Amino acid sequence: MKHGGGNVWTATVEDVPVDCRYRYLVQPDDEGKGKGKAGAGKEPRWETDYMLPLTDTMVVGGGAHEQDDSMVPIRFIIKKQGASSVAVQGSLPELGSWNPKKALVLDRVPGKDKWEKIVLVPSDEIAKFEYKFMADDKVESGSNRRSDADLVEPQVEPAVPGRGVITLTSVWEGLLVRFLIFHPLESANDQMCISGSHPCMGEWLGKPMGMGLGNTRTLLTGVQGRCWEATFAAADADVVNVQYRYCIV
Repeated sequence: MKHGGGNVWTATVEDVPVDCRYRYLVQPDDEGKGKGKAGAGKEPRWETDYMLPLTDTMVVGGGAHEQDDSMVPIRFIIKKQGASSVAVQGSLPELGSWNPKKALVLDRVPGKDKWEKIVLVPSDEIAKFEYKFMADDKVESGSNRRSDADLVEPQVEPAVPGRGVITLTSVWEGLLVRFLIFHPLESANDQMCISGSHPCMGEWLGKPMGMGLGNTRTLLTGVQGRCWEATFAAADADVVNVQYRYCIV
C-alpha cells in the first residue's frame, strides 16, 4: 500500500467482488518511523484478528469506489424505562475512557423507552473495547460488556452514506442472546425454531422459540445469504448450562 502520511495508507484494487472480506497485513519497518520501509528481519503481523467486510461504499468517480477503514460507525441501542438520560462509557476515548463525565450520551427515540446513538470507532478497536451503560448517572451492575462488533454484519443506511453501520443492541443489566443459523428450507410454510431447556425455548416440551429471516449478510463461505435469527433477553445466570436444538416446524 502507498503511505499517504500520518497513519493513512491507500491502495487501488480492481475487480473486487462486493461480497469479499479482507484484513490488513502490517510489515514493521527497521527504523520504526512509519515511513513504510520494510524490515527484513521482522515478521509481518495481521492488523486485526477478524475480517473486514466490503460495504456499500462511496462512488468517487469513473466507476471507482472508496473503502474507508479508518473509522467504523457503531450504533449502541438499549431500552431503559423511567430514565431521563442514558449514556455509555467504556475503554475507548470515544466512550470517555471510563470517565463518566465524558461518556457518550445516547439520544432517546421519541415516544419510546429506547435510547441509541452512532459513534465512529477505529477499525482496529471494534473487537477490543469494553463498555457499560449509565442511566441518570447510575452505572449498570455486572461485569463489563465486551464488544462483539466484529461478529455483527454491517448494514447500509441512508443516514450514514458510504459506510456499513454495526448495531450493538443491549438489555439493561442483562444479556441479549442472539442465535444465527444458515439453513435454506424446502417449503415457504416451514419455519426454523429453537427448542431447549430455557423457558423462552419451551423447556423442551413446550412451544419452541420461532426464528425469523434477517438481513442479507456475508456468510463464512464468503457468499451473501439470509440467516435465521432469534434473540432473547436474559440475566447472566439464565444462560448458564442452557441446552438447545434447532428444529423445523
